[in-house]
Amino acid sequence: MITLKENEGVGRWVLQQAGDSAPFNVTIGFTATNIGLAGSFIAAMVSGWHDELRDSTTTDLTCVEANGLWFDGTNEHSLLEPLAEAGTGGTGVLPSNCSLLVRKNTSFAGRAFRGRMYWPSMLAEGDVDINGIIDGAVVTALQGHFDTLFDDYLDSIPGAVPSLLHDKVTDDVLDPTLATPLTSLTVQPKIATQRRRMRGSS
Repeated sequence: MITLKENEGVGRWVLQQAGDSAPFNVTIGFTATNIGLAGSFIAAMVSGWHDELRDSTTTDLTCVEANGLWFDGTNEHSLLEPLAEAGTGGTGVLPSNCSLLVRKNTSFAGRAFRGRMYWPSMLAEGDVDINGIIDGAVVTALQGHFDTLFDDYLDSIPGAVPSLLHDKVTDDVLDPTLATPLTSLTVQPKIATQRRRMRGSS
């Protein structure tokens, strides 16, 4: 469970893969100066799926909703944007323990295994070779989609900023470091497997 500071929030794309009983959550932190902007950020997550990500995602994966929490300094507010929209990028999905890895970049060096997103079922079997390397043209296309998604956040929601949250608690004391704004998202050329995913968090 993440611990939020004032004006911090966390958004989740809730993704359901066909045949799996439990959904996946892909998260992104943000800051927002009021509840309206926080709600707009969650709504932009739904738009980002519809406009940029679903065409690159296999039909076996459905974005059920985007939801999130935002803390105003006193209370946490729950946010929800329903969707229930499947990918349109074809069939032949990779196993569910294989994910597209997207790095969240900031202007500062971060702790190991922080600032990453793991996207299941975004890649078809034909997109990846036996060594887990993604076809270069696929990486380029996906990078374009994530660039546009990120730019849309910055351009359309002034006052709501994608961010890396610092929520580590040591001896019951929350890390006082303020959220670090993200500068970009970078698609990694090699898939992340379940073994690698268990070594860190997104």
